[in-house]
Amino acid sequence: MNKDTHNYNHEHEHKSKNISNMLKSLVLNLFLAIIELLGGIFSSSGALLSNGIHDMGDASILLFSTIMEKKSIKGVSDKYTYGYRRFAVLGAIINLIVLFLGGILIIILAIKSLNGTHQINNLSVMIISFIGFLVNVAGTFIMKNDDDINGKQI
Repeated sequence: MNKDTHNYNHEHEHKSKNISNMLKSLVLNLFLAIIELLGGIFSSSGALLSNGIHDMGDASILLFSTIMEKKSIKGVSDKYTYGYRRFAVLGAIINLIVLFLGGILIIILAIKSLNGTHQINNLSVMIISFIGFLVNVAGTFIMKNDDDINGKQI
């Protein structure tokens, strides 16, 4: 086995692991986003709504990153003589845009909430926040060994 063949196989194994990890994190973030959005609505918590929007953005980023990573694994072709590796970078750029737009939406919601006061169900917020903490810790452990550009930004 020559060195070039070994490097290719080694990288492919890492990419498959990265995709599997991103899918696991996608499921966790989607679950958390739904809980936070519903909890924010029922508890009247702008903080939970904002975090739900943020986590929904994370879930969409993970979905798009997974698609881009799968695309980047493909080898060279007549049309793409350098292969598809740049799709991972394209995914990272689009993910940055999604995060930026989500941040703007959260700022808009925060500004709107400055006008009025409302009662927040503190116990619900604390329980959902703790669930969110546990999900984020689990996601960190899932993604900690990823070596691609999309996994590092998550």
